[in-house]
Amino acid sequence: MNGMKKKIGFFLAFLLVVCGLILIFWLKSGINAEKPIAQLFHISQEVRQHFKNRPDYWGLNSDFFTEKNLINKSNQHKMLNEFGKEIVIGTDFDGYKVMPGGRSFDIVYKNLNKEECVALLSYKLSEEQSVSLLSLKLKRGEDVIEFGWGAENKLPVSTDVAKKLCQENVQNEILWTFE
Repeated sequence: MNGMKKKIGFFLAFLLVVCGLILIFWLKSGINAEKPIAQLFHISQEVRQHFKNRPDYWGLNSDFFTEKNLINKSNQHKMLNEFGKEIVIGTDFDGYKVMPGGRSFDIVYKNLNKEECVALLSYKLSEEQSVSLLSLKLKRGEDVIEFGWGAENKLPVSTDVAKKLCQENVQNEILWTFE
């Protein structure tokens, strides 16, 4: 009888350890968007700070930003986000230079996989963050979907919608437009 109790005890201990490991793996499996979003809003603050005494964002693009050393995450003159993916600043997905009279600018996170895309697209912004954000666009291959506060596709984007829109095996890009 004593041997049977030991076997049951070992089995229960083993089962408890396995359940604990599964729980830890499950909790850590999701992508955390906190740092990339914090970096996004830090960049937008840097841009506004640099252009605060100017009437517009004329001349702003990624080259301008890296030449002024306004970001510390760069690799071969490319800015990288917390996922190690390229950041583009300016206008549109290619980061064209903001022209005279440009009262807004875009920050693009390029080459996102599906998990990164879902985490960023569905991230719940604080009220303070929401104030400066005009719109958001998702590009999947050649397909572009725009989201706005009063648009047909409304902000914030739910996790379910993000999971449907972000794609596997496609370079997802997210563009945030700030004023």
